[in-house]
Amino acid sequence: WYQFFNSLLQDSAYEMLPKPCFEVYLNNGAEDGYWDIEMYVAVQPKHH
Repeated sequence: WYQFFNSLLQDSAYEMLPKPCFEVYLNNGAEDGYWDIEMYVAVQPKHH
């Protein structure tokens, strides 16, 4: 999450909206230590 949000905050084209974020787990990472997830974050184009 930290790496994702850090890159989003530095993005020159989009900014986050004050709405909830959530993630969907696509597998059971407890089995092999790798989690496949989808991350949903509300964004909008930045106004220049």
